[in-house]
Amino acid sequence: MKNTIAAAVLLLAAITLPAQEEGGQTGTLADYFTAPAETRHNEPIRRYELGFGGGGGFANNLLSIGNWLSRSIVLDLNQAVNILDDNGMGINLEGLGYFFVNLNLGENWGVGLFFNLDGRMDINLPKSFFTLLAEGNLDQHDIEGDVHVFGAIFAEAGVGGYMNFGKLRVDVKPAWYLPLVYIPKSGFHYSLETENALKLSASSTLDIYSPYPMNSVGSIRDWGGLDLSLAGEYALFPILDLGTSLSHIPLAPARLTHKRRYALKEDTIFEDDDLFDGINEFTTPEMVEKDYTGENKMVLRPLRFDTYALFRPLRTDFLVVRPNLGFTAINPSGETYFNWGLEGRLNPVEFFTVYLTTGREEGLWRHRLGLGLNVRYFEMVLEGAMSSQNFAPSFMGRGFSANLGLRFGY
Repeated sequence: MKNTIAAAVLLLAAITLPAQEEGGQTGTLADYFTAPAETRHNEPIRRYELGFGGGGGFANNLLSIGNWLSRSIVLDLNQAVNILDDNGMGINLEGLGYFFVNLNLGENWGVGLFFNLDGRMDINLPKSFFTLLAEGNLDQHDIEGDVHVFGAIFAEAGVGGYMNFGKLRVDVKPAWYLPLVYIPKSGFHYSLETENALKLSASSTLDIYSPYPMNSVGSIRDWGGLDLSLAGEYALFPILDLGTSLSHIPLAPARLTHKRRYALKEDTIFEDDDLFDGINEFTTPEMVEKDYTGENKMVLRPLRFDTYALFRPLRTDFLVVRPNLGFTAINPSGETYFNWGLEGRLNPVEFFTVYLTTGREEGLWRHRLGLGLNVRYFEMVLEGAMSSQNFAPSFMGRGFSANLGLRFGY
């Protein structure tokens, strides 16, 4: 106990008392935060630049890389029941592409134009579906579940600018956006009843909205919507920056006037009141497709809020630690996701960066590895990631993504 107390006293003294530095100067804990540090604080190295890039990925929480690489996908249903939690099997598809032109007018302000295309689709299969296929209905006579689908593809164009007010940097990006495809949360419902009779029923409704008619060739008649993205970053200390951003603040929602609906006309597939008489003939559900015009569907883009810190523990840009917290509210599904992450970034030389990020983002566990090369006339960022809806499967090859970004300028 005495040794522990003595060690604590020595550690406290090492932090609070002046320490001898090179050249005979002394420093304190306050100097560690406030003394000038060798950092660049996002200073631009090009006055004119254009860039483009893109990528995509998929994720699920059941099938691993071994299943995808085999000639035929073999699914062990009993193993699937043990792997899946109550949320069932999730499938996520994502993609993006972008192009921008920037003009950096000195170190204090800049303007630019950008054009982006991004999309996301999510599919969820209930666990009860796999339980029914694997174990039948001996333990549970009545089984039901829902298959959910939702997603959207957005195109956007906008202008952006930043200004530095001393230690504060502010970014403003108003944008016009158009939903090319919009699928609000829809589903397929099934139920199996075997307690006193045998009955299998199903129903489905899937609505797909777009700004153009889907049953014929036609022009885009809807003009999309407007939103605003804001970001701020403050250099609290030479080694610590604090930042926040709020993306897609709605100004005027997009409104879509074309809809195609896919629905099952009949929901009873077969029914038999007396199991000993045998099963009556099956009824094949008829899928009905119908187009609607004159719809007035209001569409907002996902609202995202983030806060983060940039900490340089070695008082240089050699190592930067970036924790972040935030949330995303996704309009098609009505879901709100809590986001958090931790990134470590190494700059062994000024023009080369390696970063590693882990955390949970918009319903997925994501683990990213990125490489960046940034010289006077050229910049490249290459990123690969593993992901999944659940933590352990995110390390087992059940989801991958890749992104590549390029910039050129002078």
